[in-house]
Amino acid sequence: MATKTKRRPYSSGCILSTGPGKWMLRVSVKDPRDGKRRQISRRVSGTRTQAEHALKTFQREVEAAQPSVLPVGVTLNELIERYFERYFESSLNSMRR
Repeated sequence: MATKTKRRPYSSGCILSTGPGKWMLRVSVKDPRDGKRRQISRRVSGTRTQAEHALKTFQREVEAAQPSVLPVGVTLNELIERYFERYFESSLNSMRR
């Protein structure tokens, strides 16, 4: 009888075995220019568990590299004000801990 494997949710990336101890990580991202899906891949070596941890790290790197979409008509002064509001709010929260 075949065993069921847990499936990860869509867009959470995938891990493909390319040989003993070798893995290919693949993450899907939406291209902000045209809205099409792009796949970015990386090869790693090690155990399956190490590949799963590498996939999580890879996803965070890809998400951090994605440009944020700003609404049309936002001025530089508004962006600077938003930045400082978030910066000081997060630094105050970390000081309270």
